[in-house]
Amino acid sequence: MLISDVIQSIDSYQRGMQTEHALFDTLYSFVNRAIESNKLPTAHRIELKSIEAELVGRVAMLRFSLGWMVNSDKQPTKYPTLDSFKIKPEIKLNPGNYL
Repeated sequence: MLISDVIQSIDSYQRGMQTEHALFDTLYSFVNRAIESNKLPTAHRIELKSIEAELVGRVAMLRFSLGWMVNSDKQPTKYPTLDSFKIKPEIKLNPGNYL
């Protein structure tokens, strides 16, 4: 359900590496909350932990590519959220809808 909502709303956002970072960081947050909620069977938690690891890798790779993994002036003190790249404000992805 979450993935289909993301796919349906993808045209609502600007394109670029910072947007990709915000998307994967948001998805990581959703997956992490689902794992920590303790509402899932063990088998699903194991699968979600694999997805979580993939998302963390993508977030780290994008931060490195954007120069955010080094101590520099380009490194943000607060990472941009997915909402900051929104073109169509009526689209909302709420993690509470997926738990």
